[in-house]
Amino acid sequence: MTERRKPIYSVHEEDPELQEPINDFVVGLAERIDGLQDLHSLADFTRLGELCSELAGEAQRLGYPLLASAARHASEAARDGKAEASEEALVEITDLTQRIRQAHRGAA
Repeated sequence: MTERRKPIYSVHEEDPELQEPINDFVVGLAERIDGLQDLHSLADFTRLGELCSELAGEAQRLGYPLLASAARHASEAARDGKAEASEEALVEITDLTQRIRQAHRGAA
């Protein structure tokens, strides 16, 4: 039996000024994560680290601290050239992204 993971909502979901940026962020997550996974498969750890750092900052600003933390971890692992650790962090990011998108679809 698999555990159903709870949706993740932005801590700023009630802030009217952040509604559009949150929507744009969440809508673009799937493509963004695909790009990160592609960089990992190409072993482009420098670029992967940069983009994960950008993701962390944006996730933090828009109220997704769990995603921000996972993206920081992925960035650090990539910058250190730790392929296995960055892959594990990307798996966590992918899971969190699915849960964020689930919450966003449910909010509409």
